[in-house]
Amino acid sequence: MTLALSLANPRSTIQMSDRRLNAISGSGDVLTEEANKAGALVCGDARLAYSFTGLAFSGSATQRTFDTRRWLLGAILEAAKPDFQIEFIAERFCKIATQEFRLNRDILHLPKRNRKLSLMLTGYWNTTAGCLPAGWIITNFQQNFDIGTGAPDLVDPWDEFRCWRWHQTVPPTGRFVHIERLGAWRGVTNFEMAWLENLMRDDRPVDAIIGSALKVMYRASDADVTSGTVGKRINIVVVPQKGSEKIRFAYESNFVTKDVFVPDMLVATGPDMCKWMTLLLEGRATSASSCPVSVPRVHRKRPCPCGSGQTYERCHRRFRRDIRRYLQEDGERALYLALDHGGNGLGSH
Repeated sequence: MTLALSLANPRSTIQMSDRRLNAISGSGDVLTEEANKAGALVCGDARLAYSFTGLAFSGSATQRTFDTRRWLLGAILEAAKPDFQIEFIAERFCKIATQEFRLNRDILHLPKRNRKLSLMLTGYWNTTAGCLPAGWIITNFQQNFDIGTGAPDLVDPWDEFRCWRWHQTVPPTGRFVHIERLGAWRGVTNFEMAWLENLMRDDRPVDAIIGSALKVMYRASDADVTSGTVGKRINIVVVPQKGSEKIRFAYESNFVTKDVFVPDMLVATGPDMCKWMTLLLEGRATSASSCPVSVPRVHRKRPCPCGSGQTYERCHRRFRRDIRRYLQEDGERALYLALDHGGNGLGSH
C-alpha cells in the first residue's frame, strides 16, 4: 500500500508519495515501481497537492477494467462544479466516490477487503480569515491519522466515503505545523513524525526538509511492517503559501535515471478552465549533455552517482539546494502551455 506523507506550515506544504504498485492478490509481487498516485489541484479558492492510497485498479495489470488514477481525474473535476470551492468539492467527491464504489461492477467483483481507497489533499485555502494551511482526508477505511479517531484501520471498508478536514486555527496561535501519514502509515514511527514536525516548526529550507523526509520514506520502504509495499521512487509536490509563487514538482529515485515522472495536474477554477494534464519528461542524451536528471542522494563528499567524477557536492547536489530540479511551471501555467501547443495527455471534463 502506498505511503503518503504530508508536511505543512504557514510558509509551504510538502506532500510525498511512493510509486510502487503491488499485486492486488496480496502476494507481495511488485507490478511496477512507476505508478503515478500523486497530483496537484488548483481550484477557485485553494492550491493543493494530493495523493491516493489503496485500490489502484481492477482487472489485470495489462487490461484494467477500473483505473483509480484515471477515474480520480474525472471525479475531482466533476466534483468541482458548479462553485469550484474546495470545501464543496470534498463534499461532492465523497458522494461521487461512494456511488462509484457501490455501483461499479468491476469494483464489486473484488473481495470487499480490496475495495479500500484514501485520498489526501494538502495545501492552502483562501478564506475570509486569510490563506490558511489546510488539508482534507477522504477515505472509506482509514481511521488512524492525526485528525481521525485514532481507531484501527478497517479490514473491510465502510459502505461510504467520509471526510476529515484540518486547518490552521483562526486567529493563529503559536507556530502552526501539521504532519500526516496515510496509507502504509505504520512505516513511519512517532519519533520520525516528531522529528519532521520540529524541522517544519524551525522553518528549515524546503529542500533540507525534503531530504530528511526522504530518509523517512526510505526507512519505511525497508521496514518489516510495510511488507515490501512501499517503494523508493518518490513523487514530491511543494505548494508555497504565496499564490504568486509556483507549485513545484520533483521526482526522487534510488537509481540514476534521465526520466522525470511528473504528478498529474488539475485546474478547476471555473467553467472555462476545468482541465487535467499528465506528463512524462524523458531525458535524451545529446552531444552537449548526457547528464541524468535524477540521482540518489549521497553524502556531499562522496562521488556523485551520475558518474561525472565530481563529488556530489559539486555536481547534482547543487541543483537541489534551490530546487532547480522542480518543474518551474505551476499546474495552471503548464496547462495553458499544453493548450497553446495541443499537448498530448490533455483532457477535459
